[in-house]
Amino acid sequence: MNQYMQPTLFDVTEALQENKDYLEQKAQEQRDLFYSSLPRPCEEPKDDNEQMLLAQWQWLRNHDEEARKSFFLMGYEVLRRILWAEKKKRKLYMTDEQDMDAISTAFEYVFRRYSKGKGYYVSKNMIVVLQGGIQHALDYRTKADDEISLDSFKGDYTKKIKRFF
Repeated sequence: MNQYMQPTLFDVTEALQENKDYLEQKAQEQRDLFYSSLPRPCEEPKDDNEQMLLAQWQWLRNHDEEARKSFFLMGYEVLRRILWAEKKKRKLYMTDEQDMDAISTAFEYVFRRYSKGKGYYVSKNMIVVLQGGIQHALDYRTKADDEISLDSFKGDYTKKIKRFF
């Protein structure tokens, strides 16, 4: 090392990683404090909503993996029933593949909020949240959904050309 060069005081990437780890640890402590302060939603669940709220509470408060699995399975089953009712109400015909796609889209839309790690919690009505997920899956259109396929464009284009000749 040159005698005129100042030695580095610390490794920047190591310091950034330590800072990031520290902040993540503090954020986790805050989430745990928040979840530990939540009151038990009910003593004996009477319906699907109360069962889901209790499973959510057990999972988030106690880090109970069995409660998490139960919560997600109940959510999936309720989403299936909500989709069936929505199809009946709207008089929709959907194939089994479209049903599964709508359910998986709704499931991801609703349960992705828990993975963000920002203290998400449903306190009153989980069924309404799941209904919102089904509404999103059935009504929301992405850019990919709205793109015109080349085949449909080609068919329309050839019809226009035939009119001219």
